[in-house]
Amino acid sequence: MDNTLKHYFILILFTPIMLLAQPTLFLQVLGSGGPESTDKRASSAYLIWIDGKSRILVDFGGGASLRFEEVGAEIEDLEVILLTHLHVDHTA
Repeated sequence: MDNTLKHYFILILFTPIMLLAQPTLFLQVLGSGGPESTDKRASSAYLIWIDGKSRILVDFGGGASLRFEEVGAEIEDLEVILLTHLHVDHTA
């Protein structure tokens, strides 16, 4: 078997295993409202889940802490909190 054929064989053999080893990634919108409190929506907040744990929080506007708790996220699981900008509807 030549080297090129060996490489293809190894790739075909191990591709399913490599796919199973990939982390699962899920984006959850916790809030998409603006700064108005009358729209009955939590302000901007997004949670990225990796392998079933809340790992990245992007923005944390008003009402987002309630949504964070409702979805079962744990503050201890977060690796980073990112703020896109410092307006009140993203940082409350």
